[in-house]
Amino acid sequence: MYQYEFERISTDITGWRYVGFLPAAQRGDGYLREMDLVFEREV
Repeated sequence: MYQYEFERISTDITGWRYVGFLPAAQRGDGYLREMDLVFEREV
C-alpha cells in the first residue's frame, strides 16, 4: 500500500505555466525532502 500527500497552492497571477521541479534537499536514503517548482512565462 502507498500513502500519498498533496499540497495545493493558489495564485491570482496569470500567465505562468508549470514546467517541472528541481530537487532542493534529499535525505540520506535518496528520498526528496524539498523541491523547487519551476514555472515560466513569456515576457
